[in-house]
Amino acid sequence: MDKAHYQQNSATLRKNQHQTRCLQINLQHSRSATYNLMKMMEIEEPDLVFVQEPYEYQNRPVGIEKKCRIFTVGKGKHRAAIVIPNNNIDAMLITQISNEDTVLLEIIHKKQNSLRRVCTSTSRNK
Repeated sequence: MDKAHYQQNSATLRKNQHQTRCLQINLQHSRSATYNLMKMMEIEEPDLVFVQEPYEYQNRPVGIEKKCRIFTVGKGKHRAAIVIPNNNIDAMLITQISNEDTVLLEIIHKKQNSLRRVCTSTSRNK
């Protein structure tokens, strides 16, 4: 299916449904995987992206477009993040539960006027 046809179908789906569209990906701290995620986000137009092992430079996620909001916790290497490319979503980080491995947000979708709690987590085998 070509990109234009896919985007047309995706837009139709968005108008007909009141759902939060999500992507989940493990980037394995890879720059090229982050680049591919950005391309996928252009096509899929997700509301939320749950990321494990984001690509970082000096312990800060990089490679994600500036228009997106990135939520991580801690000062060391992050193993979990939530990216919000949708400006119609307000989010608040729940710091009492979040850490480098787990990010918990409370989100409000402005157009749908609905409150949801979302969480992403990852773990490393030692």
